[in-house]
Amino acid sequence: MKVFGWNLALALAWCALAGRLTVTDLLVGYAIGYGVLGWVVPSAAARTYVQRIPRLIEFIVVYAAEVIVSSLRIAWEIITPVPRRRPGIIVVPLDLETDTEIALLANLITFTPGTVTIDIAEDRSHLVVHDMFIHDPDAARAHIKQRYERLVMRLMR
Repeated sequence: MKVFGWNLALALAWCALAGRLTVTDLLVGYAIGYGVLGWVVPSAAARTYVQRIPRLIEFIVVYAAEVIVSSLRIAWEIITPVPRRRPGIIVVPLDLETDTEIALLANLITFTPGTVTIDIAEDRSHLVVHDMFIHDPDAARAHIKQRYERLVMRLMR
């Protein structure tokens, strides 16, 4: 959080040098400050901060794509006369360790159209997930682990 404050201060300093405070100038100043912090400040906190921003952007883009594809799949299921759904329940083993990581993963699954997290094991070893389109349980399980769980791991660690 301290490094974010420095980055914000550098963005405001950029706006002061530019002589105006606009969203564009603030974003440019933030980007310049981000680069300066990654290049000049050798601390571990600055390195962690600089690594997290690209991971956050990746997280947002990949999850947004997942939601769009799932929404289109549900819409197609609704408007076509032939049902293609094969609802089912799968157990997804977890590599995540903290309650925050597991809760984030469970909510991401639930917020994606067509899937819902039903249960989290008491020992936090697996999730129970209902999916509307399970043609291959192993492929559905692998998709959750590769897309969602990997994203949560990269973002949170």
